[in-house]
Amino acid sequence: MQPDEAADLLGELPQETSSALLHKMEIDEAADVRELLTYAPDTAGGMMTTDFVAVASDLTVEDAFARLRAVAPEVEAIYYVFVIDSDGHLVGVLNLRQLILAQPEVRVGDIMIEDPARVHYTDSRDVVAEIVEKYDLLALPVVDDSDILVGMITVDDVVSHIAKQAWKRKLGR
Repeated sequence: MQPDEAADLLGELPQETSSALLHKMEIDEAADVRELLTYAPDTAGGMMTTDFVAVASDLTVEDAFARLRAVAPEVEAIYYVFVIDSDGHLVGVLNLRQLILAQPEVRVGDIMIEDPARVHYTDSRDVVAEIVEKYDLLALPVVDDSDILVGMITVDDVVSHIAKQAWKRKLGR
């Protein structure tokens, strides 16, 4: 189960049950889930997953592919490769087409889309949905107060939110 899905499930359970299940998880996975549980459920942080691919802007395309191959088995959805600086700040994004078409020796920073759309972890689910729809995105990076990349929200999570909102409206809630 992906960390965001596990956090959603554990967030619905009684604290005692949630804690017991967290203790049975592998240490790294439990740490990811615990982090996600700290975000309010109706925010971008509550929607995001910590499973994403990020590469340094000074890597070559060849090195970026090596990184992608190394982490891909652990990441459920790879729509974009996020580009970060040495401190983890989001500086750009690459779609997979850009990466595939680029020459191996080209630096990622030279071909990335600079200043990509992003949301802050405290932004509402509605803000997330508006941005994904406005820019027709498959995934949206989530940053903290220092613009450090902390997660991503996939379009399927946004669609789930929209469907739940529509269902609530239909029921008159």
